[in-house]
Amino acid sequence: MTAPELTARKQDISAEFNGIARRYDWLGTYDFTFVRNIRKTAERMELGTAPRVLDVCCGTGQSMTATLQAYPDADITGIDRSPGMLAIARSKPIAQKVRIVEGNATDPRGAGIEGDFDAVLSSWGIRNIPDTDLALQTVFDVLKPGGRFGMHEFVLANRKDKKIQWDVLSWGFIVPFGKLTSPRSSMYSYLWKSVVDWDTVDELCDRMRAVGFTDVKVEGFGLWWSGILHSIVATKPA
Repeated sequence: MTAPELTARKQDISAEFNGIARRYDWLGTYDFTFVRNIRKTAERMELGTAPRVLDVCCGTGQSMTATLQAYPDADITGIDRSPGMLAIARSKPIAQKVRIVEGNATDPRGAGIEGDFDAVLSSWGIRNIPDTDLALQTVFDVLKPGGRFGMHEFVLANRKDKKIQWDVLSWGFIVPFGKLTSPRSSMYSYLWKSVVDWDTVDELCDRMRAVGFTDVKVEGFGLWWSGILHSIVATKPA
């Protein structure tokens, strides 16, 4: 898949997520660190006791669940373009505690989401938006001055061995798991390719600074995710 083909595929990615929505959460059954790591990213944002949080590309609601674990009094709004993923989110108890909106993450106000936020969290979301710079600019615009942005994402450290590690993890576990749970979907091979062809962690941090974010900090995770999965936390200047 060439870079233009990958960008074109991202235009229709919400429809493809519909096809795996009912089985998407199964990954957490096999990876005990799944929600725990998202919660760790939320905690690394170091928010107040009752922050107003926008969850960009909230999917089936796992990231909203993790954020509420970190901040039980948070006021959370989640936005996603995939009605199939949102249907799963709305079927969970979490739906009684958050607001869930179907819409374009690069135009939250067009989806009826008003006001500025203390924080924005994106868990495996920005990478799936065709225009990364537009996505980052949108996040910057909806934050209050002094607001925090937390990205929980597969983004590779700038080392050749991490590309090899990602290949092994993807084709040894993630893609076979995807074929087992969703045999007609190529979403999990897309996941491998989208990470390989995206920014390194240093390049992504540079993009964030170019938009206007400051205090951009990167922290990783252990076990098999070392150098592959990162929390990137940044601040909109006050």
